[in-house]
Amino acid sequence: ALEALRSAAGCLEDSDERVRSAAVAALGRLVSGGSRASNLPPDAPCQGTPLRSAALAIIEPHLCHQSADVRGAAAEAIAAVALRGDIAAEVALVGMFADGQEKDDDVRWSALRALQEVSARGSAPAVEIAVRCSRDPDEQIRVAAVQALAAVAGLGDQEVLAAL
Repeated sequence: ALEALRSAAGCLEDSDERVRSAAVAALGRLVSGGSRASNLPPDAPCQGTPLRSAALAIIEPHLCHQSADVRGAAAEAIAAVALRGDIAAEVALVGMFADGQEKDDDVRWSALRALQEVSARGSAPAVEIAVRCSRDPDEQIRVAAVQALAAVAGLGDQEVLAAL
């Protein structure tokens, strides 16, 4: 299984978007059998299974790749393999926003969408990033940020409501 994960993750670096997209789908199927039905409740933190943890470790270095296309595909792959509330996956995605280091709009959009999928409701780091991105100059980023807030902010969170 690990060799299959490594092979699929290697395809995240392919120059063809269709291959990268197929790699994301394959990684998700390899760790979950194609089913996301095993997601934990939205407020339950988890570390994931050993296979999910291995997949995350194999994918995570791609988040720092020189190619924006690869970084975006890696963010999508993390969302494909992680369960909601997977702290390690969330930390990896949050790292993409450290000090405004990610300049590519498409990568930030992919990372926000992935953060929305993996973060537990009420996750302070995810909420902080989404609030910050709700003020981004790029319209797609602002839309993704508001969608992420809807998924991860605590219900009735007054700080989030005030920020919007």
